[in-house]
Amino acid sequence: MKDNPYSLFKCLHILQEHPERIICLTISSDRQILVSSCYDVIIVWDLSKGELICQSKHLHKYTIGFRVIVNPDFYTFITDYGGWIEISDLLTGELVKRFKVGYSAALAISADGKTLFVGGSQEDDKTISIWDLSIGKLIHKLKGHTYRINFLTISPDGNTLISQVHNYETKVWDLQTYQEIPTFNIPRRQVIDSAAINSNGKIIVSGSKDECVRVWDLITNQIIHSFDIKYAGVRFPESISTTMTPDGKILVCTDSDNYIKVFNIENGKELCTLEGHSSEIRRVAISPDGLKIVSWSEDGCMKVWGLP
Repeated sequence: MKDNPYSLFKCLHILQEHPERIICLTISSDRQILVSSCYDVIIVWDLSKGELICQSKHLHKYTIGFRVIVNPDFYTFITDYGGWIEISDLLTGELVKRFKVGYSAALAISADGKTLFVGGSQEDDKTISIWDLSIGKLIHKLKGHTYRINFLTISPDGNTLISQVHNYETKVWDLQTYQEIPTFNIPRRQVIDSAAINSNGKIIVSGSKDECVRVWDLITNQIIHSFDIKYAGVRFPESISTTMTPDGKILVCTDSDNYIKVFNIENGKELCTLEGHSSEIRRVAISPDGLKIVSWSEDGCMKVWGLP
């Protein structure tokens, strides 16, 4: 169906077991490369063939306080460990650069890969520090939170940043002016510890621990759509896994029946349900054009979905 290609989606590949808990699952803009990472290894896959390209060890002993993100250029990846930001070659794992930022709780990177946002640092846990990645220099700080920052996400166009702290206080920042946009406020107990923001920074999708995925208008602070998702209890540290395409048209989320749900955000209709996992799905990613979905379940199985 031309209007709903997701009704034809099938499992194209089952990738070799990835037994450790995945903390990073990223698809390149051309749908050719997938990067998955747990705490001690980062793996690069040929997404079209479903084959391993390479893998490298992080060689970090402890998992607490460790994060990893892929640079949008897909040449390097960035880890935060022991208060240091380390930039490494994606294919070889070789360290390219490192600089000290202090222990932190959240990271986000701009779409051009030039700017890193660090939240919840040990030295100033209520502040978001902004770093120039090319020289490892602090260029600005965003202040206003009253508790430690534990979540950051940035719009694909690089103009809007969402931050949240443990008491559910949520802030929206205009990165052109470095000013807070004061219109948006998620009610208590609707923590956005799983979220995605669209390309122009106008809507955000939030997954929370109350069995509901919501689509918010950031300007009016109104809920555009709300999707009830079957959800068995509270998982730590994740809630419902959610993601959406940069244009804000397609939403993908998971439920406790081991299903992947695909929704049309514009009209709120379900497009399809993908079945095949035998245990709870903890991570899901969608390619920027919406034509590939990757899912990982807690039994270590990772699947690639798309048009046959």
